[in-house]
Amino acid sequence: MKATDKASPEKAAEGLPEIQGALRLAISNIVRALGSVAGVVALLDEAERKPFQLASYGLNKKALAQIGPLIDQAIPQLEADGSSLKVLTELSRQVFQDSTASGLGRFHVVALPLRSEGRLAGLLFLFHPSENPQLIAEHPAVYNIILDEVGIVIQNARLLQRLIEEKRWLEAVIRHSADGILIVDRHQRILGFNPALERMAGWRSEEVHGRSCQQVLRLRSAAGGLDNPLVFLADDQKASRPVEGVLLTRDDRQVNVEANYAVIQGDSGEVLGGVIGVRDITARKEAQELQSTFLSVISHELQTPIAIIEGYAGLLSEEGLHLPKDQLRQKLGVIREESRLLSKMVENLLYASRIQAGGLELRREPVDLPSLVRRVAQRMGHTSRKHTIEVAVPSDFPTVMADYERVQEVLTNLIDNAMKYFPKGGPIRIEGEVRSSEVAISVVDSGPGIPEAEREKVFDRFFRREGGRANIAKGTGLGLFICKSIVEAHGGRIWVEPAPAGGSRFRFTLPRLEPAALPAIASHMFLARTKK
Repeated sequence: MKATDKASPEKAAEGLPEIQGALRLAISNIVRALGSVAGVVALLDEAERKPFQLASYGLNKKALAQIGPLIDQAIPQLEADGSSLKVLTELSRQVFQDSTASGLGRFHVVALPLRSEGRLAGLLFLFHPSENPQLIAEHPAVYNIILDEVGIVIQNARLLQRLIEEKRWLEAVIRHSADGILIVDRHQRILGFNPALERMAGWRSEEVHGRSCQQVLRLRSAAGGLDNPLVFLADDQKASRPVEGVLLTRDDRQVNVEANYAVIQGDSGEVLGGVIGVRDITARKEAQELQSTFLSVISHELQTPIAIIEGYAGLLSEEGLHLPKDQLRQKLGVIREESRLLSKMVENLLYASRIQAGGLELRREPVDLPSLVRRVAQRMGHTSRKHTIEVAVPSDFPTVMADYERVQEVLTNLIDNAMKYFPKGGPIRIEGEVRSSEVAISVVDSGPGIPEAEREKVFDRFFRREGGRANIAKGTGLGLFICKSIVEAHGGRIWVEPAPAGGSRFRFTLPRLEPAALPAIASHMFLARTKK
């Protein structure tokens, strides 16, 4: 160990200036009382048994640097020896020689073990002009006086060290807590405001210190305002149960939170202040709403085709029922169509679950997008007589590396979505655009459009627009969520924006395939096919 690294006066003074002053005063008194010329005291860390505090009197920095090896040498010997006197004698003789050689002067160095509660608590080194190594051994009363004076300093130093360390740990816990923590005094003035609450409420700690709690932490519950803990808690309570509510931020945003209140009391029961813990439960609320929406989808969307299938099947199974072939074919067609719808809903639910669990796998290959777009447009065009699908994708569109089936599913969902929310019919246009590092495909309709506040939410699971003509569209609300997951898995982006002539434009991008990579990929695909 280097003295300058572990036990230098500068580093010690940075951490515990109060202990430094007390130790320096004690050393100066001892040095003058014994007729010494200098002294050094080093306290030991209780856990690591290494010096953590160094104070001196009568020595400069260069001389102190020579004490480091002496401290390292003395600690294990003094801890192992009971009386320490013999060890101290031999150690002092060696230090006398070392001090002369290092330029400290011809001083005899006496090393004294400082003990607390039966353990070695520190070391005291006295530089004395006498060459008699038995200075302390022959005067035990002097040793006891030194022990008494320095022992008190050591006990106070250790107590102060523990308090400082506990304070630092407490500050670190509060500072790094994921939950917001607010500390108030008995007058409801803010004393503490941690970074998590700064981010949550939009206030900085230096701005709120000393201000009234109610001015900064504006909490509202379903039943009304949430008061300061000093008002909220009954006299016989020390802490509250978690209360859910809404935090109104500095810029008037609303954040779903859970608040816990606790009163800080003195020894005689008087109120000293309070602590409020605030947890952001936005994610939990969203999960609860998502679960509620899922149950709603199950109970409504899936129930409808099941009821229709059950009704028609029951009708056709009645005894004595004789229907013309065209009516029978029509009713069987309804059963078949509703069965397909039911199967698609269940498939989407399972698909969404796999995506959420990270189970979306892609089989990438070079894809000719113009051909794919035309094929999907032709197929979807046969599903509605009210809608016309126009394709405006250049035939020389660059090749992309993508999963053919997944991209086809994205296009199908976007066209189907446009048809659902524009039931009166009209043109649906598919456009293509080439960019420097990606290509973009747009599905444009002339329907009612999507409000700006909902454009980000439409890609969430189970999200379905409410009000107006949106209510006539059936489905689980998973189509756009699946589209977003597929596009992002390819490294692309998807978003919705207003169409120039009204309606909505859903646009997604896919990374371009570099021309240099085409020959290698084609060769690889040819070899893969020949092996099969």
